[in-house]
Amino acid sequence: MAVLGIDLGTSGCKTALVDHSGAILASATASYSLSAPRLLWSEQDPEHWWRGVVGSKGTQCAGKIRRETRGASPPHRKE
Repeated sequence: MAVLGIDLGTSGCKTALVDHSGAILASATASYSLSAPRLLWSEQDPEHWWRGVVGSKGTQCAGKIRRETRGASPPHRKE
């Protein structure tokens, strides 16, 4: 059994597949851009977050996720 952890950060999404003892079975990162349309503004497209989750999960973790995962921790952004 394993759990998939997802970390949505400012510059990318990190995923890690962790087993019941805490050992990391697989991990991956997908980068995305930050837009600054005006001075002191920062924006991100939620579609980039979604592509980051799908992209990082789909790289190194893909085969192990199908075989081992029994749960996932949803991403959470404190605002």
